[in-house]
Amino acid sequence: MRTEKEAKEVLMLIEGMHCIACARNLEKALKKEQGIIWVKVDFLTGKARVKYDPLLTNLSGIVEIIKKLGHKVKIEEENLTELNEIRLRVFLAWIFTLLIIIWMLYTILAKSPWLSKLIYKA
Repeated sequence: MRTEKEAKEVLMLIEGMHCIACARNLEKALKKEQGIIWVKVDFLTGKARVKYDPLLTNLSGIVEIIKKLGHKVKIEEENLTELNEIRLRVFLAWIFTLLIIIWMLYTILAKSPWLSKLIYKA
């Protein structure tokens, strides 16, 4: 079996879940499939996140299991890359914000007369 780094992850929008039991049944059915590493089905958002080994199972097999249980499936693979892009942008925004704050503090404190007296007391 391949390592988890080589496994694929997919986010799917599941239509037709009417209760939490539907989500649990879907999780159980998917976990029985060979090659599924882990599954998380969220009834409230109507989404399922599946990590699987592409050598043992494929996306069409996973979708077929979901359809057999009476649900419609929409693959949202592009949202994972979109989410990673958003995380990167937020991280970079924090870095630049911290740099600006440090620069502002330096310029304010460098011009402060009381600080100058403390530093250049000699």
